[in-house]
Amino acid sequence: MDGRRCLGIAALATIASCAVSVSHRTVDAGTTERVQKLAETLPEPIRARSFDLHDDIFWSVGSNALPAAEISLVEVQAQTDAPGAVFLIHGTMYDPRDPGLGNPHLTLYVALRSMLGDGGGPIVGTGWNSVLFTPGNLLTAWRNGDATWYGLATRRAAKAAQQLRRVLGSRRSRYSVVCHSIGCHIAWQAVVNAETPPDRFLMLSPDTDYTALQDWSQRRGVDVLHVTAAEDAVLPFSRFARRNRGFAPRPGQDRYRMHVVDVDEYLPHSRRISFEYTNPRRFGDHMAVTELPHLIPLYRAFLGRK
Repeated sequence: MDGRRCLGIAALATIASCAVSVSHRTVDAGTTERVQKLAETLPEPIRARSFDLHDDIFWSVGSNALPAAEISLVEVQAQTDAPGAVFLIHGTMYDPRDPGLGNPHLTLYVALRSMLGDGGGPIVGTGWNSVLFTPGNLLTAWRNGDATWYGLATRRAAKAAQQLRRVLGSRRSRYSVVCHSIGCHIAWQAVVNAETPPDRFLMLSPDTDYTALQDWSQRRGVDVLHVTAAEDAVLPFSRFARRNRGFAPRPGQDRYRMHVVDVDEYLPHSRRISFEYTNPRRFGDHMAVTELPHLIPLYRAFLGRK
């Protein structure tokens, strides 16, 4: 049985427990807002709080969204220390040194800021080199003994988690996390033993160990919302999520919720096999949950944003 069918069966089997919900157009309240997906520069408040991780060095972010200057851990902690901050952590196929569509600050984080709105704590964009799909990076992967770009990305993800742990591990101010794909594994590894765990952990198309993270959420008192497309074509091949095929939250637990999105209900005529940035269903629906405006009320309500 393939991963998509397992996910569907698991969702249907647990709807009664309210741990899993399924999103349909007839169920959602909907929204008239549009999701902005692209920018050329960063607003000053966003730029001033964002930072990049690269080669064990922290970097400030310029108004053009590129790394500007090396900064210290103390400086990163100071610029991100606002209570209620929301940390964004992206997945693979990004490089904050890229001036175009490969830069998360100009693409994914623009969409997420649009989805989350301004009514809440400050948003902090965190960039790391998660391997653009280029011939040069594929050659680097081969030299490191990895068959694909994804293998190289998982190696870098481990380093990014270690570096992000230095920022969040001893943090005392309250905060939340919004992550996508393998960025969710980075975020979880960064805060798993943190002095102050996040209040809320919003995972979009997460590539991480759901079962272990569910146990952690109950133990540390962290509210988790796991949102994924019903037919995500990427996760069945991922390193961590594929170990959790058929996963559904345990009935009776109150911290970990899962929301499965039937993207066909919203975008029935869009192609799922696409690499076009304008198509929310690109990469087999793996990006859809970061851009569907119908999910705005769900995300803002979970994070306590207006």
